[in-house]
Amino acid sequence: MEESTRDLREMAQMTTKETLKSRKILFVDYDQSIRLSLSYYFRNKVGAFMALESAEEALDHLKDEAYDIIICDYSLPGMDGLAFFKELNGHNYRVLKILVTAFGNLEIAVQAIRMGVHDFIMKPFQAATVEQSITGLIYKQGKEMAAILVDGKMLAGAEGKRLEQLEFLLGKTSHQINNTLQGLLGNAEMGLLEVREDGPLKIRFNNIVNGLEQVLHLSKDLTSISKTLKAKPEVFEIVLLMERCISKYDDLIKRYGIQVYKHFDKHVTVNTDRQYLYDIVDNLLINAIQGLYADNKIDKKLTILIEDIGITVHIRIIDNGTGIEPEIIEKVFQKGFTTKEEGNGMGLYLVERLAREIGATISLKSEKGKSTVAEIALPQSGREDQQ
Repeated sequence: MEESTRDLREMAQMTTKETLKSRKILFVDYDQSIRLSLSYYFRNKVGAFMALESAEEALDHLKDEAYDIIICDYSLPGMDGLAFFKELNGHNYRVLKILVTAFGNLEIAVQAIRMGVHDFIMKPFQAATVEQSITGLIYKQGKEMAAILVDGKMLAGAEGKRLEQLEFLLGKTSHQINNTLQGLLGNAEMGLLEVREDGPLKIRFNNIVNGLEQVLHLSKDLTSISKTLKAKPEVFEIVLLMERCISKYDDLIKRYGIQVYKHFDKHVTVNTDRQYLYDIVDNLLINAIQGLYADNKIDKKLTILIEDIGITVHIRIIDNGTGIEPEIIEKVFQKGFTTKEEGNGMGLYLVERLAREIGATISLKSEKGKSTVAEIALPQSGREDQQ
């Protein structure tokens, strides 16, 4: 049990280097020398570092950009740091907030705590002090996450699949959220493009896009799952599931100019877990769409086939993108392997795990510069089930 608990804590707590590399930081201070100094210090340490001189400028900037950590000086021309954080709370920005101040004023500290400020930095300070504050807050989040995971583990019982099952479920749920949010984000961006004039409607769409992008980032830090999921087989027509999954990405498909070709054998039934199969198809489909989006060719095609060949049913998702290198194909189902800058290397690993849970197999074939074929082979429901 102690070993299992230690593994959960190690899984939950990322290293400082990994953590900072994935974070976007906004720093607000009127002093140009401090802004330049911190910008130089953090240039290679974090995902993005933006330094601005006023709260008003920061609020305007936040309409178009989302950040994980906001550090603000209390004394600013115009709106001060506390008023700035109060404004952020009114817009429901979910960020780590750090207040910089040269005053050891108890009243300021009390107000800041009420506004959800997570830490204080006293002036004058060194850049390393700022880094320590950030990493300390993130480490605290990691400890809280570990505690939640350990509690969940204790409730589930030590005799389960332990860490591997918990990690699998966390990753599975996170990817479900990500894929759903990608579809919603595509809809919101389409709406934003269709609003030609500046005004309240355009502002609302901008806010929706920014909010979805923040939620996408938060979903990567998914902290807990309250129940263990088990495959529950049922007999259903696979074509209906496929149509539902494709329709989810209609706006992305139109936006990227992708031509979709469907070849479905009708009334094909399977006896498997409906949600697991949906998740498998969903991940493979969004991968194909994103691959075509990254391709510069004009003629973008996505072909989807469902074939009943007797004892098995085959689903093929074929895109005519740039293809995948052979050395990459060999690694795509490995946990943690990714070629995406923002990827976590869990997508196809989880797809393969889900497939094994329902007795299906997954294969990926690609020819560099031509196409990629993702194929799912799963048992047919059985002739007696169809009569």
